[in-house]
Amino acid sequence: MTDEYRMEALQRLKLAKIHLSPRVLERGSRHITAPFDTLWAPVEHLTAYLRHLPISLVGFVTHTPRGHIVITPGCSRYEPGVQLLRGRELAAVAYVSLTDLVENPLQAHHLVGHLLDHLLGCAGDPTGRWLSDGHGLNPYWMEIGQQIAFLYHLGYAVDEVAAAHPHQYFARSVAWYIHDRRQLNAADPQIQRLLRRTIFSEPFCRRALLPGVK
Repeated sequence: MTDEYRMEALQRLKLAKIHLSPRVLERGSRHITAPFDTLWAPVEHLTAYLRHLPISLVGFVTHTPRGHIVITPGCSRYEPGVQLLRGRELAAVAYVSLTDLVENPLQAHHLVGHLLDHLLGCAGDPTGRWLSDGHGLNPYWMEIGQQIAFLYHLGYAVDEVAAAHPHQYFARSVAWYIHDRRQLNAADPQIQRLLRRTIFSEPFCRRALLPGVK
């Protein structure tokens, strides 16, 4: 995959799935908003992290009806149900705090992990089972989900947040994989290897994604 193709895929993702809360820069603290010289700059900042994802996975998130990221001046959180933004209904929404985006990128990555967990488990169905629940969109992802659930119960979580729940375990592991892969490998080498050969593997994602998704 060429860099040009990757940039095109990320551009489509940005336009379709990454949003800004109303007046997000105006409502943020000055020391947080100072690095952003345009309204679109926080989106570009977040997208720089997403370049680590396989292009096939980026395309899947782009084309799946549910699953959005909203950059907000409020707290980071994940909302599996329907949310209203500028009069538009969005389902399965990762709210990424502008403060976390600047000062705590690990937490911003964590929200991306929740989004992937939900989408790969049940395409963002608000009442569906997530990947880390041992579920999956198809047999490929079902097998991965069961492995994640098994690894969680071994107790080798990368930190206290990851140890709290299977959803947190997956999201935090994804976050550490992006943020500091060596730290993840030192604490929980099995999940690091699993992520490397699945979620962060272009050949695996291309093979395992739903038919028709490019």
